[in-house]
Amino acid sequence: MIPSSLRPGGRHPCDPGVGCRALAFVAALLAALVVAGGCSTRGGKGGAPVDALEALSADCRKGDGKACLKVATAHYQGRGAAQSFGRAARWFARACSVGEPEGCFHLANMLELGQGVKKDLAAAMKQYDAACKGKVGPGCFRLGKYWFEGGGGARDFARSAAYFKRSCDLSHKYQALSCFFVGQAFASGQGVPRSLSQAGRYFKRSCDLGGRKGCTGLAALYEKGLGEFPVDLAMARKLYSRACHMGQLAACEGAKKLRALGKKPGHGVRSEGPGGRPKP
Repeated sequence: MIPSSLRPGGRHPCDPGVGCRALAFVAALLAALVVAGGCSTRGGKGGAPVDALEALSADCRKGDGKACLKVATAHYQGRGAAQSFGRAARWFARACSVGEPEGCFHLANMLELGQGVKKDLAAAMKQYDAACKGKVGPGCFRLGKYWFEGGGGARDFARSAAYFKRSCDLSHKYQALSCFFVGQAFASGQGVPRSLSQAGRYFKRSCDLGGRKGCTGLAALYEKGLGEFPVDLAMARKLYSRACHMGQLAACEGAKKLRALGKKPGHGVRSEGPGGRPKP
């Protein structure tokens, strides 16, 4: 639920330190100057003309969510408008209310941080949920972490895994990490039935997306021959090395260990079935 002070059409306090009457007077004065001078004023740091911002604001009020986002971003960044986190939050709230999930996500961030609005973690999670339902991946990811860490007071691994699954299916910067967390849930049986085969599939997806943790998890399955993955030390070493090059220190140790093992007599590269059984 969007806080009442941020709802479209709802009353909201003026910015701290500036009276509402004073703001109205300044706005009227600026409007008069624009008409008299026949030109546009600019706000913020080298942003768009105020006319453009007003046009976007009008489009937003008519239900254009993308326009709402642009107005909110202008106020948030101070480009094309004076920087004001309070105003930014109100425009993000309007974007969310007209069905623009990116607005819900940015509003959630501000509610979580107490940026321009009163800090409200419960309200933030509701907005992240709205963003997630609108297929904004980072919103799903944040909820996955929230329930895994027990931000609401109690950890809920089933909810966490469900949100990480949604996040894994969406393209965004946390996608690979989300897939790894789903794999980790299946490997441990936290929130989902334990399945090393399912864990490996999600580790592989994470690795294919460039996730170093996913490559490390998959390497461990090949090293031990777990789930549906046969013992394959060559593949394990390759995956450990890949993860090592991406900065996973534990993977560097794994690759080093397998290199040393491969040099010992009788410890060459093995290719066995699941559980260490020789392939037929």
